[in-house]
Amino acid sequence: MKEYSANLLPFSIRSLTLLLVITLASATSQAQDRLLLLTGEWPPYTSEELDGFGVQTEIVTAVVREMGMEPEYKFVPWKRGELMVKQGKAFAIFPYSKTDKRSEAFDFSIPIFYTATYLFYYKERTTPKQYKVLEELRSYTIGGVLGHSYVAQFEKAGLDTRLVQKDKQLIPMLWSSRVDLVAMDGINGWLEIKRLYPEEIDGFATLDKSISGRSASRLMMSRNYPGAAVLQQRFNKALQGIKFNGKYRAILDKYHVQGIFQVDNIP
Repeated sequence: MKEYSANLLPFSIRSLTLLLVITLASATSQAQDRLLLLTGEWPPYTSEELDGFGVQTEIVTAVVREMGMEPEYKFVPWKRGELMVKQGKAFAIFPYSKTDKRSEAFDFSIPIFYTATYLFYYKERTTPKQYKVLEELRSYTIGGVLGHSYVAQFEKAGLDTRLVQKDKQLIPMLWSSRVDLVAMDGINGWLEIKRLYPEEIDGFATLDKSISGRSASRLMMSRNYPGAAVLQQRFNKALQGIKFNGKYRAILDKYHVQGIFQVDNIP
């Protein structure tokens, strides 16, 4: 039987203990350097199938890296994600608008991004007039999506509408003259036109006035996630930082985002 010296065994135990401590410390450090964030499918802003996961996710990635951390994304159903954030199982979910009801349970970042819904038209077939109130558009047939908030506005204004199930149905409706105008998120509309009719992109346009003004997208943040209050401050500061150092502008340029969609330099 092999014998171990009295001095060798304690040394081996000490070495193994030290190695275990170093390993645990390294794992803890790596965990602290990662920030768990939840999102869902809302292309082109965030989608598991897009390069960089979409424009808003790319912005969040740049912010988290500016914080000196690395984002860890999980794509989940929206309601499940809200519950996970509320329970402190993730730092935040995005993109969300801030409401009084949501503010009862969550905190919000400064605006990450602005979105707005516009009325698109094809210039060779329709020359709509600019409008101040929706009632002025009663002579046009307008395409929209069932369940979107603007549907109630259209109904109240007495507009002639053709409602479908999905956004991607709208631009082909416009192209085929089934409607005079379609209501679409500004970025999504232009991306669909570029995808479907790249040679005709200059033939499309939007009315100047958005349907309901611009809407701010934010992180909806947990109050129960470890270190949440400090992380919230760091995130907001880093978001301002990437707007000043050019990283934010580079992402907007990559997606050809202009005007109404950019966040002001100082929130």
